[in-house]
Amino acid sequence: MHQPRSSAAATARAVARPAQAAAVAPQRQPARILVVDDDDVTRMAIAAGLQRLGYQTTEADCALAALERAADWRPDLAIIDITMPGMSGIELAARLRELGELPFMFLSSHDGPDVVRAASAHAAVAYLVKPLGVAQIIPAIEVGLVRSAELAALREKQAVLSQALSDARDTNLAIGVLMERHGLEREQAFDILRGQARAQRRKVNAVATEVLAVGGSGAMQGR
Repeated sequence: MHQPRSSAAATARAVARPAQAAAVAPQRQPARILVVDDDDVTRMAIAAGLQRLGYQTTEADCALAALERAADWRPDLAIIDITMPGMSGIELAARLRELGELPFMFLSSHDGPDVVRAASAHAAVAYLVKPLGVAQIIPAIEVGLVRSAELAALREKQAVLSQALSDARDTNLAIGVLMERHGLEREQAFDILRGQARAQRRKVNAVATEVLAVGGSGAMQGR
C-alpha cells in the first residue's frame, strides 16, 4: 500500500542507517529474501539495507510479480506488504505456500486486530508495522531463516525416509517373488538377493528391482 510521503521518507531514512544492525549481519551463506511491496521507496530501501548487511534480495511490486520471482528464484524468506492493489499480501502468502513451505513475514501500515488475526492465521513469522528500519526487521528475519532451515531439513528427512520405504518395499516384493517361483524360504530368498548384491558390488534394493523386472528368474540364473 502506498504510504504518505512523510512516512515513506521516514522509512527510507531509517533503512539507510545500517550501523545499528551491523552487529547482527549474517555470517552464513547469504540468505535469499524476496521483498514484496507496491511502495517503491519502502521496497527499494528495505532491499538495499538488507543487501548492505550481506543478504541477497530480489524485489516485486505486486503479488503476481512476487509469484514469478518465488518460482524462479526460490527465496529462503519473503517479506510481504499486506495491502497491495489486486491480490493482497494475505492472498499472496497462501499462494506462496502452495509452492513450498516458504516462511514469510508481513509488513503493514495498519495494526488493527482484524489484520493481525488474519496474518496470524497464515502462520507468519512476524507482523511489523511501517515505517520501520532494517534494525527492526533483522530479528524477525533470523527467526524466519531458522524456520526455513528446519523445513529444509524436514523435507530432506522425508525424502530419505520415502526412499528407504520404497527400497524396503521392493526388497520385500522381490523376496516374495523368489519364494513363490522357486519354493524358497524367506531367509533363503534374501540370501540370494544379498549374495547377488555382494557379487556385483551393488545394493540389495538394486538387485531386488531387477528381480521384479524379470520375475525372479534372473537371480536364480546368477547363482
